Amino acid sequence: MFAFLSFLLEPWAVLDILDEVYLIGFGFVLFVLHAPLQFKWVLEYKRLISKYCRLLTRFTGTGLYLLFLGCLVYASLWNEDVSYFFAILFTFYICGLGAYILLIGATKTLKLDRVRKLVLAKTNEGESAKDFANGYASENRGQ
Repeated sequence: MFAFLSFLLEPWAVLDILDEVYLIGFGFVLFVLHAPLQFKWVLEYKRLISKYCRLLTRFTGTGLYLLFLGCLVYASLWNEDVSYFFAILFTFYICGLGAYILLIGATKTLKLDRVRKLVLAKTNEGESAKDFANGYASENRGQ
């Protein structure tokens, strides 16, 4: 009853509640993806998230996701006058972590792209990709 009255008195409260539901949902997704738990439900949700949200399992995707989540936290705390200090503190932490992870992901992607171009250049010269890989392997498997 009180929730209904608060919706009548403050017409935009529905959007504020929706914002909080998004924060809880997005935080739950990150918790499930990175939790070192082996419960059956956690493993099932990890499988579903990996299947339908493949971007979140990559460094770059997680960095973008954290930047979005940091902006959402800032909007929730600052606009609702909850705490300006915590709005800035949490936003800098989450967005800083997201930017760091995004930078690591971009660096790894560029390194992998250089290796891909090198392999393509070697295979275009006539050397097979298998011979090229065996030249850099610690053991020559020869199979």
